[in-house]
Amino acid sequence: MQYQDRIEQFKQAVTELEQALIREVLPVFSRIIQRYQKDGLYCLGVYHNGEYVGYLLSTFSTERGLNHVTDYYMKDSVLSRDEQKLSLRWSPCDSPYHEAEEEFGALDQYRSKVEYLLDDIYYSLDDETCTTHSDRERLDLLDELQQEVRACLVRGLKVVAEQPEVAQWLTESQGVVALLAGDIKETDVLDDIECINGQQKRLEVEAEMTKGHECYLKASEIWAQKNGEC
Repeated sequence: MQYQDRIEQFKQAVTELEQALIREVLPVFSRIIQRYQKDGLYCLGVYHNGEYVGYLLSTFSTERGLNHVTDYYMKDSVLSRDEQKLSLRWSPCDSPYHEAEEEFGALDQYRSKVEYLLDDIYYSLDDETCTTHSDRERLDLLDELQQEVRACLVRGLKVVAEQPEVAQWLTESQGVVALLAGDIKETDVLDDIECINGQQKRLEVEAEMTKGHECYLKASEIWAQKNGEC
């Protein structure tokens, strides 16, 4: 298969992934809203591995769950309860509901196809183009293709956020629909939040993330001082 054919296949698979995300994520989000809105649901998310194609999982956060995990961390915390809570608010892996909801049905087969084609393009690049590429050039191409996947996920989540049940929840709760990961730049998360929810919501979440980061740094400094005294 020619290099350009592989690229076209990849782009088609990305389009199919976007359509599948809308189909599969919407009913999961709807069920989460129905079950957990009363608990102060404030974030509905799709969680990935930092490369957008390794896996796609559901995650969500509630005020009740945040209080629960804050109580757990307070056993050994050097922060006030409010500070500890701020440091955990936008840490999806610390949510009691992270990866706890049902999977996104058939979405994984579309994700797997995109992942396969991405790897295929990456490893066959020299053979198909009859050119030797440096590691940097390969990584740049990989990043470019991963960003196409990222863009499709954000577009899909924006469509999901505009559907009546989700849109009503967003309005009533002032919540957020987000594309999340543990190992990516915070600015990437915020950029995606803005694309899905608008600039005002980005500013609100950014302010909370900044306060949370300040609390985390404060705790680190206190622990460093304690360890130094010992």
